[in-house]
Amino acid sequence: MIIKTIAVSYERKFNLEDFNSVTLSCSLWAQIDPSENEDMCVSIIQDKCREAVRTEYRKVKEGSEPAEIFSV
Repeated sequence: MIIKTIAVSYERKFNLEDFNSVTLSCSLWAQIDPSENEDMCVSIIQDKCREAVRTEYRKVKEGSEPAEIFSV
């Protein structure tokens, strides 16, 4: 089997105290070459999703503007 595209989603719910919470998520897709290691690519994309969610959580805690939602 030849894998051409990988997709990873990461979602986490954060408690903001006083009975408030926020759910943040990130989904990434990547096209890979047959010569690339699929497991390594998945791991890299997972780390990027996790870091994106953490970055948005920091913005929520600081009261900053959230990132713009866009599709490519």
